[in-house]
Amino acid sequence: MASEHWDALVLGGGVAGLSCATALAEAGSRVLVLEKGPALGGRARSFQDPETGLTWDNGPHLFSGRCHHILRFLKRLDRESRLVFPERLRMDFFDGKAADSLRIPATLGNRFGLLWAVWSLRGLGPGDKWGTLRLRRGLAAVDLAALAGITGRAWFDSMGQSRQVVERLLDPLSRILLNESSEKVSAAALAQTLRELILGGGDAMRLGWSSVPLSELYAEPARAYISARGGSVMLSTEVTRFVEDEGRVMGAADEWGQRFLADATVATLPPWELKRLAFPPRLKGPWEGLDSSAMGTVHIDFETPVLDVPVAAMTGTTASWVLARPGRTGTDQRLSLAVSAGRDVLKASDPAFFEAGRRDLAKCLPESQKARITGWKVAREPSARLSHPPGSEGFRPRPGRVLPGLSLAGDWTRTGFPASMESAAASGTRAAEELMERHA
Repeated sequence: MASEHWDALVLGGGVAGLSCATALAEAGSRVLVLEKGPALGGRARSFQDPETGLTWDNGPHLFSGRCHHILRFLKRLDRESRLVFPERLRMDFFDGKAADSLRIPATLGNRFGLLWAVWSLRGLGPGDKWGTLRLRRGLAAVDLAALAGITGRAWFDSMGQSRQVVERLLDPLSRILLNESSEKVSAAALAQTLRELILGGGDAMRLGWSSVPLSELYAEPARAYISARGGSVMLSTEVTRFVEDEGRVMGAADEWGQRFLADATVATLPPWELKRLAFPPRLKGPWEGLDSSAMGTVHIDFETPVLDVPVAAMTGTTASWVLARPGRTGTDQRLSLAVSAGRDVLKASDPAFFEAGRRDLAKCLPESQKARITGWKVAREPSARLSHPPGSEGFRPRPGRVLPGLSLAGDWTRTGFPASMESAAASGTRAAEELMERHA
């Protein structure tokens, strides 16, 4: 297989790679996908516990109702129905002392419903709530380029947001949506995300989740789709260099010297992996300075439901937020507690992670102590998301052709979205469409 010539070679079997590969396969191209890991999915994947046989996602993953590129990708695979979206936004906030709920009444439209929801938050005073109107007006006219060099917290301060609003509402949203606090993340990335959530209409405020493990949602269906159209997927195959001929990238090779040749190569590896390859000097650039943020997840299965909202933010706890989904039987519930922290935290043992998650739940949901736990699992992702510090947006290259024979894609490329599954799917589709246009 290594000596076979392909129409396209895609490096990386995550959302970007599979979005690109399936789009090319749909257009009639024979595509070879190389994934260095033992399973498809990249940084949004599932894995099976060898002891219990249970399947777990590597973290909690949310989908916006306006994630058009992800939905287009899933529709290609006939899997879009596996996403679940609530009719209205509801998100609870816990600090261990009191609970608050951001809830849009069904009788109100989304525009006025969000204002009502914020005004109904008990943990904010009248002055705090009036201040959020300034933020909303600012989002409508925001200049993202002007915010690229400052933190989200500095921007919130310049918009007159109170400490209570930042700590109880805006910073938790930053951790949920970007995996970093507003004190670390670029104001441009945060403003872009909040603008989509708050001003993007009703669909944008419907945060959904997959009803099946990510491997069933898109990874294995994508493999079947590619194979059925003359392509192939190779797992546990790590390339170490690009293959060039007279200034054109002809494919890639692994450490054993096996060459994988194609008319076009699309690298969807994240930047911290891409820069480990031996690549053409012309590819060097600011993108090499991009870095990632870590995430740990504690999945806990309960025999009976303990949380009646799908998403809840947590402050004063080890975990930053929690995603609640129905369990395997339909009457039980799985809570996935996300720990957005430095990589040193990921060194904690699995039992320590689990006990921290139990303490967080006991603090925020005292009733959870009465429910029987039927299983738990810890997942660690040292490089879960692209980090968005101030000034980093300019480091992101546009998706598509960067050298003769070589294109880039990935959530980290400049798609107009912060790094996310939506950005990954958008980049893969755009790289594929550009290749199809060039060969039309």
